[in-house]
Amino acid sequence: MAPQRNRHHTDRRGLEGIRRDNAINPARGEPLGVDVEVGPPFGSVQPGLGGPIAETGAAGEGAYVEFDSVGTEIPTDVGPRKTARIPTEKPLLLDELHAELIIVPRWWEFWKWSWWTSKT
Repeated sequence: MAPQRNRHHTDRRGLEGIRRDNAINPARGEPLGVDVEVGPPFGSVQPGLGGPIAETGAAGEGAYVEFDSVGTEIPTDVGPRKTARIPTEKPLLLDELHAELIIVPRWWEFWKWSWWTSKT
């Protein structure tokens, strides 16, 4: 069985901020924290119907950060996928979580698909 990983969905602009800070800022709500999809398996990362916004309540789509479980995830009931919130009042540092930052190719960037599909 594969170890648990988390996927934080965002957009390209959000991913640049995460890359710059090497951290994910917490979302509002109770408790404050980082919202994630828990897997594997994970759902589709393609934007639109059946994508992260529709099925996880993510604020953005088109990019994501996948990282190791931190062990403090609180399961949430948001859409059909397995989701959770990692409680934190400070940005979640990615230093030791083996994070992978991924930009999902847009449909018209067909030359990137062969590389990208081999990564998922």
